[in-house]
Formats: sequence, C-alpha cells, structure tokens
Amino acid sequence: MLTGSKENVTAPGTGLGMSIVKQIVDLSGGVIEVHSELGRGTEMKLSLPPDDRLRRTSESPELMIPIPEYSIGAVRRRANGRTVTIRGFDNTAGKSDLQIEAITSLKASIVKYAEEWFNLEVNSDNLVADIVISDESEFLKSTKLIESSSQLLLILCSNGARRGIYTSQFEVGQLVEFISKPCGPHCLAKALLNILDAEDALKRSKADHAIQAEPQG
Repeated sequence: MLTGSKENVTAPGTGLGMSIVKQIVDLSGGVIEVHSELGRGTEMKLSLPPDDRLRRTSESPELMIPIPEYSIGAVRRRANGRTVTIRGFDNTAGKSDLQIEAITSLKASIVKYAEEWFNLEVNSDNLVADIVISDESEFLKSTKLIESSSQLLLILCSNGARRGIYTSQFEVGQLVEFISKPCGPHCLAKALLNILDAEDALKRSKADHAIQAEPQG
C-alpha cells in the first residue's frame, strides 16, 4: 500500500477511515505497527488481544456483553410455548472442511440462542414446528422449500444469496424474515420480533376483514 498515493490531502475526510480504525484498536487495547520503506510503500500490522468476554459468551448468556433486555424478554414473552425447527445446516456436499466447520458452529449457536436465550423448544428437522429457521442452502439447492406447516420462516443468508431466493419458493401465506450471516443473539431476537409483529398484523387484518364481511343487521 502506497500511503496517500491516490488521495487528495486537501479533500475533506482524508484519513478518517484510519482514524476510526485507530480509535477502535485503542479502545480494544490493541496496537497498530507501521513500517514504511522508500520506494516500496507502507506495511501495517494490527494486533488485538484475545477478549475473554467473547470466549465466555458461548458458555453462558449471563456473561454476554449487555444486550438490550427488552428484546430478549419480549421474545421470551411473545414466543412462549412456541417450537422451532432448524433446517439446511446439515448438507455438507461440495463444502470444504472450513465451510463445514463454520456452518456447524453457526447451527450450534442458533440452537443455543433458541433454547438458552429465548426459552424455545427446538424440534428435530422432521417434526412440525411453529417457527422454521433455515440456512440459505435450503433454497439455493431447490426451487421450493420442503413443505412446512409453519407460517413463520426465518432465513439466514449472505447478501449475494438473498438475490437468488424468490417468493415462489415459499408456502402460500408464509411470513418470511431474512437474517444476515453471521448471526448473533441480538440480530436473531430482532428478526423473531419482526416476524411476530408481522404475524400479529396479519391476524388483525383477518379479524377486521371478518368483521367487515359480516352481514349488516
């Protein structure tokens, strides 16, 4: 990298990106090392200390960096008694060892969030559940999702894969919410609340329609 070789030093915002990075590194207790050599450019090395808090988060929700309690509590309250099934994370065909390790870890995290954070019961893939949490691969490999009686569907996907998923792949009347990968408990809680909001809105709409359809005395 040749520092400043493509920058106008008088332009507003020059160096802002590096300034933000430096602030983040400083707050994290890290170090940025810069080595420059004439005619060759500049080499930058960024070092960050391991954070014990991040390792502990996979062990217990209580040790997690604080997450807005209202979202977690709201999911527990509104989804109380609901069941969840998780699909699309077990297909390893054509995947590298690194990809398999990543998707296995992601599935384990989703199960942990559902059971320990939100108090939801996770069913096996072949059982009927109230909510389906699916990996994008479940849609990219076929034209239609395996039939599901669940009205609520959450799809974990990358931005690129999302463009290849179409509404024709969903069941009629199914409510769908997309979640970007990787997904933490806060993002999953937000997605669950969004889809529960959509479910409530649909119920209200049906109730209003039923009232309007009643014969007027």
